Amino acid sequence: MAGSPKYEGILVADRAIGSDQDQKYVMIVQPDGLTKYQRVELGPIVDGLRVVRSGLKGDETVIVEGIGKVRPNLKVNAEPTDMNKYATDQLASRKQGFAKRERRN
Repeated sequence: MAGSPKYEGILVADRAIGSDQDQKYVMIVQPDGLTKYQRVELGPIVDGLRVVRSGLKGDETVIVEGIGKVRPNLKVNAEPTDMNKYATDQLASRKQGFAKRERRN
Protein backbone atom coordinates (compact mmCIF):
# COMPACT_ATOMS: atom_id res chain seq x y z
CA MET A 1 0.00 0.00 0.00
CA ALA A 2 1.41 3.38 -0.96
CA GLY A 3 1.92 6.05 1.68
CA SER A 4 3.83 9.20 2.31
CA PRO A 5 7.30 9.09 3.79
CA LYS A 6 7.80 10.02 7.43
CA TYR A 7 8.92 13.56 8.17
CA GLU A 8 9.38 15.80 11.17
CA GLY A 9 6.50 18.20 11.54
CA ILE A 10 5.25 20.97 13.74
CA LEU A 11 1.98 20.40 15.56
CA VAL A 12 -0.24 23.15 16.95
CA ALA A 13 -3.69 23.22 18.51
CA ASP A 14 -6.51 24.22 16.19
CA ARG A 15 -7.44 26.99 18.64
CA ALA A 16 -4.10 28.70 17.88
CA ILE A 17 -4.96 28.99 14.18
CA GLY A 18 -6.76 32.00 12.80
CA SER A 19 -8.33 32.64 9.41
CA ASP A 20 -7.95 35.76 7.29
CA GLN A 21 -10.15 35.24 4.25
CA ASP A 22 -8.52 32.21 2.58
CA GLN A 23 -5.26 32.41 4.58
CA LYS A 24 -4.50 30.56 7.80
CA TYR A 25 -2.18 32.11 10.36
CA VAL A 26 -0.85 31.88 13.89
CA MET A 27 0.34 34.68 16.13
CA ILE A 28 3.86 34.20 17.41
CA VAL A 29 5.83 36.03 20.08
CA GLN A 30 9.19 37.29 18.90
CA PRO A 31 12.23 37.37 21.23
CA ASP A 32 11.56 41.06 22.00
CA GLY A 33 8.05 40.18 23.25
CA LEU A 34 6.23 41.68 20.27
CA THR A 35 3.63 39.63 18.47
CA LYS A 36 3.83 38.78 14.80
CA TYR A 37 1.26 37.53 12.27
CA GLN A 38 2.66 34.38 10.65
CA ARG A 39 0.96 32.71 7.68
CA VAL A 40 0.96 28.93 7.78
CA GLU A 41 0.07 26.08 5.45
CA LEU A 42 -1.79 23.36 7.30
CA GLY A 43 -2.07 19.62 6.99
CA PRO A 44 -4.15 16.97 8.74
CA ILE A 45 -4.76 16.45 12.44
CA VAL A 46 -2.30 14.06 14.06
CA ASP A 47 -2.75 13.00 17.69
CA GLY A 48 -5.31 15.78 18.16
CA LEU A 49 -3.05 18.58 16.90
CA ARG A 50 -2.85 20.21 13.47
CA VAL A 51 0.19 19.66 11.26
CA VAL A 52 1.84 22.88 10.08
CA ARG A 53 3.41 22.09 6.71
CA SER A 54 5.05 25.48 6.23
CA GLY A 55 5.36 28.85 7.88
CA LEU A 56 6.94 27.77 11.18
CA LYS A 57 10.42 26.48 11.96
CA GLY A 58 9.54 24.90 15.30
CA ASP A 59 11.34 27.24 17.67
CA GLU A 60 8.62 29.92 17.76
CA THR A 61 6.38 30.74 20.69
CA VAL A 62 2.84 30.32 19.35
CA ILE A 63 -0.05 32.07 21.09
CA VAL A 64 -2.81 29.62 21.99
CA GLU A 65 -5.05 31.55 24.41
CA GLY A 66 -6.69 34.82 23.39
CA ILE A 67 -5.70 34.78 19.72
CA GLY A 68 -8.75 36.94 18.92
CA LYS A 69 -7.47 39.73 21.17
CA VAL A 70 -3.90 39.80 19.86
CA ARG A 71 -2.74 42.10 17.07
CA PRO A 72 0.66 42.33 15.36
CA ASN A 73 3.34 44.37 17.16
CA LEU A 74 1.59 44.13 20.52
CA LYS A 75 3.88 43.68 23.53
CA VAL A 76 2.88 40.54 25.46
CA ASN A 77 4.17 38.48 28.34
CA ALA A 78 3.81 34.92 27.06
CA GLU A 79 3.42 32.09 29.55
CA PRO A 80 4.62 28.61 28.53
CA THR A 81 2.03 25.86 28.27
CA ASP A 82 1.78 22.30 26.99
CA MET A 83 0.28 22.29 23.47
CA ASN A 84 -1.05 18.75 24.09
CA LYS A 85 -3.41 20.27 26.67
CA TYR A 86 -5.28 21.78 23.72
CA ALA A 87 -5.49 18.65 21.57
CA THR A 88 -8.93 18.02 20.08
CA ASP A 89 -11.60 16.35 22.19
CA GLN A 90 -11.34 13.25 20.03
CA LEU A 91 -7.78 12.67 21.17
CA ALA A 92 -8.56 13.55 24.78
CA SER A 93 -11.34 10.97 24.95
CA ARG A 94 -9.08 8.27 23.48
CA LYS A 95 -6.31 9.02 25.97
CA GLN A 96 -8.58 9.19 29.02
CA GLY A 97 -10.72 6.25 27.94
CA PHE A 98 -13.01 4.81 30.58
CA ALA A 99 -12.14 7.41 33.23
CA LYS A 100 -13.64 10.17 31.07
CA ARG A 101 -16.82 8.21 30.48
CA GLU A 102 -17.29 7.69 34.23
CA ARG A 103 -17.23 11.44 34.90
CA ARG A 104 -20.09 12.01 32.45
CA ASN A 105 -22.51 9.89 34.50
